[in-house]
Amino acid sequence: MRQQIGDYLDRCESQRSMTASTSLDFMTEETITALKNYDWLVRNRGLGQVELDWSSDSLVMGDSGTEIALLTEPGFTPETR
Repeated sequence: MRQQIGDYLDRCESQRSMTASTSLDFMTEETITALKNYDWLVRNRGLGQVELDWSSDSLVMGDSGTEIALLTEPGFTPETR
């Protein structure tokens, strides 16, 4: 039984690893950078403090904001430096 559980966990890990690598293969570097920057902002400022305003192409952060395109810039947050 232990061997079966170990084999199952190995298959799950292998599948997870394969899925992660293939899903990133379909994204541009720019998209990955934008997602990492947005993720960092949400985790560090809070979901209620970060908003994408699609109608104005703005990234709203609390009482301030910037162009949404800046999310694609490496170094916009510490996550992409």
